[in-house]
Amino acid sequence: MTHHGDHHDGTDGRAVPGHVEIPNERAAEEALNSPTAVEDPNYVKAIYNSYIENKKKQGAGTDEISTKLNYLELKFPHYDHIAAQVRENAGLPKRPE
Repeated sequence: MTHHGDHHDGTDGRAVPGHVEIPNERAAEEALNSPTAVEDPNYVKAIYNSYIENKKKQGAGTDEISTKLNYLELKFPHYDHIAAQVRENAGLPKRPE
């Protein structure tokens, strides 16, 4: 499962730069645990963005998305700076201290 930004044909969600398909918490956890996430901050950002977008498509409101995202942030504190940026860009409140 490598992510090559310069090699993409658009047939695989992971092959499109900046896009990964993260439908739920489990998929997000698996992706955030991957070696690719450790090596590529943009991949981490794409994971969080996809997760938020899928929650919106499912009808989740800002508070619900923020709460669910908080769970991931607590589990993966080493990505806090990326999650904070994604929260801000998505118009979500800051994570509670």
